[in-house]
Amino acid sequence: SEVFNIGTGKMVSSLELVATIEKAMNKKAKIEWLEKPSEDMPKTLADTKKSHTELGFRAETSLEEGIKKYLAYLA
Repeated sequence: SEVFNIGTGKMVSSLELVATIEKAMNKKAKIEWLEKPSEDMPKTLADTKKSHTELGFRAETSLEEGIKKYLAYLA
């Protein structure tokens, strides 16, 4: 079996993700800042070259649209 990273290949910070969710829900999040565990990666980014090369996959849904679709699915 093989592993394929599926994503846009674009980095999004936690704050950007929260802001996108807030906008989609028209609500303000209550953020509680905690100390990061020492094993946390400072940044992560999916390398999507393999999924594009071997599967022909390219993400076509933006983060904003994906959040909206997910929230509609949950409703």
